[in-house]
Amino acid sequence: MPTRKLYKYRSLSHFLYKELDYQELYFASCTELNDPLDLRTQVEFMLEDKEHISALTHFLFRESIVLSESGDETILSNTRKVVAFCQDRPKMDNFEKELAERFTKAGKDGGFIYEDQARALTMEMVKKQHFDFKLHVNACFDRINQLIKRFLLNSYTSCFSSDPLAFLMWSHYAGSHYGICLEFTLTKNGKFPFEEMGRRKFLEGGYGRDLAKGQIETISYGENIWPVNYHDEERCINFFDFAPVFLNPDDIDLQQLSKSRWHGFADHLQNVFATKKKTWEYENEWRIIEVNFAGEKQPEERIRHYPIEALTGIYFGTNTPERDKKRIYKLMKNKGHLLNYWECKLSNSQKLISQPWEVPDEWE
Repeated sequence: MPTRKLYKYRSLSHFLYKELDYQELYFASCTELNDPLDLRTQVEFMLEDKEHISALTHFLFRESIVLSESGDETILSNTRKVVAFCQDRPKMDNFEKELAERFTKAGKDGGFIYEDQARALTMEMVKKQHFDFKLHVNACFDRINQLIKRFLLNSYTSCFSSDPLAFLMWSHYAGSHYGICLEFTLTKNGKFPFEEMGRRKFLEGGYGRDLAKGQIETISYGENIWPVNYHDEERCINFFDFAPVFLNPDDIDLQQLSKSRWHGFADHLQNVFATKKKTWEYENEWRIIEVNFAGEKQPEERIRHYPIEALTGIYFGTNTPERDKKRIYKLMKNKGHLLNYWECKLSNSQKLISQPWEVPDEWE
């Protein structure tokens, strides 16, 4: 099986030369992508196992237990009654059973139960109970919405294409054919290679000496890269399937994905985020997706570095200026990196073709 090559279209800019010099890949947030549905999904509340309703009631009763710093007796009395109800197992079981039946009935006709309908179902159920205490349904779903935004709007991606000669890609992502297209070669096991530099270690001398020799260790690793699936079916995740994530938002093992029990949730989101509508099928896209359960990252925290050997070729557009070809060639030569160069041309049938680019003798 031949080693896979993937391509990244880039416009000419100061950022491009910085990225080439420092071997950088930037991971974009959903707000930086040109598809308003990208890296987004809805949460739905279809209930397949009635016992799973406890994940929702956990939020409902937790948000209704309020501690009053001022000692407000009304608040404290309500909290005591809520706690007493939670401790009465038969009453709690009956409440969860009836709520589960409402959700199950609502989902019988097919389709999804979205947050607004789930909120209305819960509100209606609570009103008919005639409790002598107040359950804060709106606070419950507001908290769920807060976590949905935290988990689903803070993931990031770096995008590639399997085709270096896609006319529209050059138009949309490479400055109307004035830019370039980078060719990356994946590892033998199909992963995208990255490297991370450790701290500098002084071998001789030290900081402040006129001459100090040091060494920086580099860690290399491979990251999964996903082919994008194109279809127009709605993409959703089920609240009850993801209940452990919503119930443990501050778990450090979840945020760092350091334990295998969290990996399945990240993998599922990666699959969802690797789906786009058929309108975008012409992009032949692949993407590296970073699922982030730890909260928003700043742009400078979303830059990764690839080993220079992973960049194996550069395509120049039909309109790439000669000065930029020279600048890019010199930059790579100064890094001691030899790679293949191609230039794009329009064929007689007005399709893009490529041919090897020859370095002018005077540039050597």
